[in-house]
Amino acid sequence: IDQRGGLSNNTVVGILVDEEGIRWVSTFMGINLVSPQGEVIAQLFEEDGLSNNEFNRYSYFRDSRGRLLFGSVNGVNIIEPESLKEQLRGGADLRIYLTGVTSFDPRSATDSTRNYGFGQMGTISLPAAHRYLELDFALSNLVRPEDHRFYYQIVPAGKSPSANWIFLGHESQLYLPDLSPGRYDILIRGADYRGSWAQEPLVVSVRVAEFFYREVWFYLLLFAVGAGIGLTLLFREVRQRRRLERIVEQRTQKIREDKELIEAQARQLQELDQVKSRFFTNISHEFRTPLTVISGMVTQMRQQPEQWLEKGMELIQRNSSHLLTLINQILDLRKLESGALKVHWVQGDIIPFCRYLADSFSSMAQLKGIRLHFQSSVPELVMDYDPDKMLQILSNLLSNAIKHAPGPAEIFLEIDRTAIDGTEALLLRVRDTGPGIRPQALPFIFDQFYQADPLSYEESTHKPAGSGVGLA
Repeated sequence: IDQRGGLSNNTVVGILVDEEGIRWVSTFMGINLVSPQGEVIAQLFEEDGLSNNEFNRYSYFRDSRGRLLFGSVNGVNIIEPESLKEQLRGGADLRIYLTGVTSFDPRSATDSTRNYGFGQMGTISLPAAHRYLELDFALSNLVRPEDHRFYYQIVPAGKSPSANWIFLGHESQLYLPDLSPGRYDILIRGADYRGSWAQEPLVVSVRVAEFFYREVWFYLLLFAVGAGIGLTLLFREVRQRRRLERIVEQRTQKIREDKELIEAQARQLQELDQVKSRFFTNISHEFRTPLTVISGMVTQMRQQPEQWLEKGMELIQRNSSHLLTLINQILDLRKLESGALKVHWVQGDIIPFCRYLADSFSSMAQLKGIRLHFQSSVPELVMDYDPDKMLQILSNLLSNAIKHAPGPAEIFLEIDRTAIDGTEALLLRVRDTGPGIRPQALPFIFDQFYQADPLSYEESTHKPAGSGVGLA
């Protein structure tokens, strides 16, 4: 604690503690009474009966009777602490009063100072453009006013003060240049030259106005006006658009009806022609595959009848059955044209079925010097499948691989187990040692009638035969 905290002087020469725990602090300017909490509660000087205001170092003592002895430059001072404190407490109540207020006066449009004597006023209202305030105040004890000390703090209206008081020094005036908008209580407390505090702080209520364009009602007004203008423009645009749409619709209705009729007729004719052409193209492609197998097997049987007779007859029988199936599909043309293509599920081990199909193409592969291998990573895979659809898929993949593999090569039909979205599925992979397909052609290989040249065909005069419908 120092002079800013209320001490009469920063040079402390002695400290004694009485029965109540009050510290009596002698300095070069009087004696200070300090509470156990560190607050200066009173001060004593020559006019209070001390021999001198300046005390000596190490010259202090408390006797057995509780009296306090302090030596000054003009003799020893003997103090009865309880008696003196009773005298200090028994004096007149110390109060602090508002004596003047300086603020902007809207009536005169200038600064105005109002004097209030020792009275207290109501709430002070400040306009938004002039948010400054100057307060003058005084203690009821008029002895040595130059040694009075004042503190202040600003709290929201109705709130209790905190322990963080701002020291004003000995100035009995407070100037606040720029108060924020809102309602506040300005609290001012003071102590006289003895260090005695006013019983209650001075409370000045202040209301500071906000600029109208920052008020909530102004924002709501702007929103309402903007919304009204926006809705008006929107409704006007909607009405104009609807009126124009009706006019355009009326004028183009006849043209649109004629155009739709012509397009519908042309579309029906085109679809009918495409269905017919696609059907015969697909059937022709499906016929060519088993006929190629039968032709290859007949050649093998002629060259090596002892070796291929029994097996060749079996393969010819299988592919003849496949041709019969295709003929049945032709007879069922009406169902195909109506789109009623059904899937006939059966459950069984698909590994022998795939091996059977691979064996059916072995003779066709041998005619071109191609070795056809069947590989399966699992010995058994029981699943639901349509034998006819699987026959079409594998026949097309194998025949294309054999047909487009130039010269001696190897073809692998690989069976594996995989999962799609957590569901177990069959993975068919046909790979060969041929040149492959150019990457830029891959997006189009499932388009009907599309034929992609292998990588090596740019430098070759050989072009593979095919209709381009199988993969589609």
